[in-house]
Amino acid sequence: MAAKVVPSGPDEEKVLGALRARFPQAAAAELLRFARVRRHSAAAACEMYEAHLKWRRGPGSPEQMAEAARAVSAKFIRATGVARDGSPLLLLQGPRYEMNVGPEKHSLAIAKVLESVVKPDDLRKITVLIDIRGAEGWPNPKGIKLLPFFRDLNSMFASQYPERIQVAVVYPLPGVVKHIWWMVSRILDEAVSAKFVVLEGSGGWTAPCPDKLGHYVALDQLPADAQARH
Repeated sequence: MAAKVVPSGPDEEKVLGALRARFPQAAAAELLRFARVRRHSAAAACEMYEAHLKWRRGPGSPEQMAEAARAVSAKFIRATGVARDGSPLLLLQGPRYEMNVGPEKHSLAIAKVLESVVKPDDLRKITVLIDIRGAEGWPNPKGIKLLPFFRDLNSMFASQYPERIQVAVVYPLPGVVKHIWWMVSRILDEAVSAKFVVLEGSGGWTAPCPDKLGHYVALDQLPADAQARH
């Protein structure tokens, strides 16, 4: 069922009206998300959505997303259950990132999973758990090596999926790598950065999850193999 589209104020309503007139075939809920991040300029909102459609015909096409999903680790990103607040839940296991595949394909693989959960006519936002603990047999790249990935992911969410993140929880972050997260936060769009919550913890592959993770998700909402690590 399509979401009920209700602008939050006159500026947003005006911009949404301009978007619907320009792009009558687009889902109203999707247009509302773009209107919300460009609520003070109908021209800017239309330009942003036009760029999104261009992305859809190129790098963000279903074919490109499918190719990306085949290229990355099958368990790098997964849709799994719901968060405590009822939002759809995605689990991203950072150490499964494969350097030889590159940032764009990993971002597109995330986009494919995202779109399998929330459709254009769905206004729901997602909760993303980002587990940074590695494991034997995984690629386990150093955190500093993931900066290009976070830069690409930030660009994709800011430009192509505005208003889609409820919260992104990074855990467990040991004190010795806080400087890496500081570098990541510096490259994030302000609106995207505001969605991140960092839960500190001890380092190591077998480090326990921070207790505060339970505020966001129940254990039974995670995949069976991930439950054993939580």
